[in-house]
Amino acid sequence: MKAMMINWFAICFGCAAILLSEAGAEAACRVVMKNGYEFTAESCRKSGNRIEVEMEAGTIILTPDEVLRFKQFDRNPDAKKDQQVPGGGAPGQPGPAAGSGGLPEDTSSEQSEMKKTLQWRLNDLRARIVPLEKEKHAAEAERQGMLKRMDSLKKEGREKAITNLQDPLVKWMEYLLPADRLWLSEAPQKLAELESNIARLESALKPLKDDEQYLEQRLSELK
Repeated sequence: MKAMMINWFAICFGCAAILLSEAGAEAACRVVMKNGYEFTAESCRKSGNRIEVEMEAGTIILTPDEVLRFKQFDRNPDAKKDQQVPGGGAPGQPGPAAGSGGLPEDTSSEQSEMKKTLQWRLNDLRARIVPLEKEKHAAEAERQGMLKRMDSLKKEGREKAITNLQDPLVKWMEYLLPADRLWLSEAPQKLAELESNIARLESALKPLKDDEQYLEQRLSELK
């Protein structure tokens, strides 16, 4: 009796393994982006702070900020009931003639879907890059303007000190207007804040620029 039970469990375990194997072979992944766009991939997996999506045409890398959710599913649970002839024809009908050329319809569709996804990511990245670059350019322009005004005030004060027979390196600030002296006293702190802001923006832009370059390269490979 024990031997029969062991055999029975072994048979059931083997059947389950076969079913799981077949299901895995037909597995796919449905990806839903935060902008509402959805597409189907061969597989998905989370790796650190990124999501690797396998498609027929290659692999794309997404971030959790872009993906609302993704779910594995059985692509074709009734595959055995309705199998297609290799090449895309219906059962009992011949597929495309050998050497007819062109990509299979599934591969072409996968490439088109991947290009659409990559282009959407590239557009989204550029939409985030543009305001950061504008803010950085504005901060750099303000810094440059402050440095230019500081040099101009120093030159003005030194010329007036020399005219009044005073040491231009020591007495130059005394010959400036009170408002200009106040501005000069606050300038170092303002410059430090601008430098910090510029460094922050450069740090935020670098990974976005790297991703932009990567996506541009992937799109060029698919054309």
